[in-house]
Amino acid sequence: MKSILLIALISVALTSPVAAQTVEVAKGQKSIACQKEETVELLTYLLETNDLSSYYTAAPQEFRSGECVAFPKGQQMDVLESDSRGLVKVRIKGDPHEYWTDPSISK
Repeated sequence: MKSILLIALISVALTSPVAAQTVEVAKGQKSIACQKEETVELLTYLLETNDLSSYYTAAPQEFRSGECVAFPKGQQMDVLESDSRGLVKVRIKGDPHEYWTDPSISK
């Protein structure tokens, strides 16, 4: 009997739509987000290690190409997925572009 109830609960959980989780991406004035996970990891690493020379060399290229964007403080985003390092993939409602960001890093 317990196994039937457990199967029923799992079945309902798997077929129910998942409510979108939202996150405020910018804790400072703005937050960087990039379409590729590796790019946001690199820029985040450069900021965390205070390698501003390398950051200001790499970042403008990524922003000009459209690979990266800066979201303003308070921007609410739908969370699409997350990884074990704390990065989250986000999207503004109605916008087809998806970005990786680190909610704990802001500029």
